[in-house]
Order: sequence, then C-alpha cells, then structure tokens
Amino acid sequence: MAPDDAALAGLARLDEPLPESAAAASATLALLDEAGSPATVAIAGGRYLGFVTGGSRPVALGAARLATAWDQNAALPVMSPVAARLHEVVTRRLISLFGLPAGSAAVFVTGAAGYLPPGGRVRGNAPHPSGLPAGAPGRGAGGARALGRQGAADLVARTCRHAQTMASSLRDAGLEVLNEVVLNQVLVRAPTDRLTLDLVAAVHGDGTCWCGPTTWQSRPAMRISICGWATSGHDVEASADAIVAACRHVRAHRRR
Repeated sequence: MAPDDAALAGLARLDEPLPESAAAASATLALLDEAGSPATVAIAGGRYLGFVTGGSRPVALGAARLATAWDQNAALPVMSPVAARLHEVVTRRLISLFGLPAGSAAVFVTGAAGYLPPGGRVRGNAPHPSGLPAGAPGRGAGGARALGRQGAADLVARTCRHAQTMASSLRDAGLEVLNEVVLNQVLVRAPTDRLTLDLVAAVHGDGTCWCGPTTWQSRPAMRISICGWATSGHDVEASADAIVAACRHVRAHRRR
C-alpha cells in the first residue's frame, strides 16, 4: 500500500544537480519511472482507507490525460475556450447534484487552497494565483457525466454501507468505535493510547490496507475513511480482518 524504505531511499536519485546540457527525454522519463514509481502510494486501490481520498475513476483519468494533451492554460476564457466551457458545465452539474443555491461558484484547485475574489464572483476559469490547466474541469466533466446523478448517489450509499460493515466488524473484535457511523468514516481506538499507536503501525506494516492516525479529544485514534469507488465488500472484509489480526498481535506483544 505504501512505499518501503528502499523505495523512499531511491528518491535520492531525483535530487541531482541541474545538467549543464540537455538530457535525453527518454532518460528523464526512465529516471522518473524507476525512482518515482516505487515511491507511490496505492491510493487508487480499494484498500486505501486514508484521509478522504478515493482515487480517480478510469474515465476521469482519461479525461485528465486528454486535457493534458491539450496543454491549455485555463486562467482566462480567451486562453482556453474549452476549459472555460467545461468549468461552466461542471459548476452547473455540481450545483444541481448537491442542491446548492443558484449562483454558487466552483473553484478548481491543484491541491493548494483556492480563493474567491472580493464579491465572491469567479473571474476567469481558475481563481487561483498560479492559474490552472484544463485537467481539473476536464476530469470533473468526464467523471460526472459517466457517473450520472444515480451513479453518484449509489457511490455515496455504497461507501456508507461499507463503513457500517467495517465498524460492526471492529466493534465485535473489541475495538472501540468512537463515532456514530452514518457516513463513510469510522474512528476507532484500542483499549489504551499505546495500543492504538501500535495498532496503526502494525496495520501499516502488514500492508493489507492503509488507515491514518488521528487525534480525537486529545487522544490517539485510527481513522478509516471509505471513499474509494473501487472499494468492494471483499476489500472491506479483508481490511477488517487485517486490522483485527493486527490488534491481536499488538495486544499479545504488550502482554510479554
């Protein structure tokens, strides 16, 4: 699920001085693949249960690749008419899907915090200081169209059911479920803070799934976030079994 120590150490290959002369494109891509690919996290998989990250659907990735090939700077409509129209289309779809007030604005960002100009109206396509390529609205347009309203509702309902199944399995195994599981988030804690921290480390070491550590009411906990479109019932069962096994392991180790 997460890169091992060797993969992380391999990232040092990327930290090289800027070449004096041009480097071959093929060699550059090979370096990025050889050093970078092993250090990626399996966010797209059905057992990545960290943060609120669900991975992209294939159609959304395809739309993003197409938008990348367009090579557009979407800062202003005149710089990319297609990006401007996609922004408008996706904004309308999101407003409709989530029942937002008419006239609401949408901001597509690269991961940094976006902002709205004074008055709250978007000027151009991307109210972001760096501008934004067309990939974000392209991905949104492709993903939303392929899902449809019913598909989006089914995705939310399915991940919420998965969360309830996960919570039930962990509760039956003796872990404390800290929240009322009505959405797709499960917050759990072992009997002691030390065991909770050991549990998170053991789950990471096992590699069946990935859940993040967090703090709740000044005490450590483990957060299980089931947001992925690819997460199946089998993934939930396998992940729950792995977490329970990890809990038994850390408890047995502490008794020694």
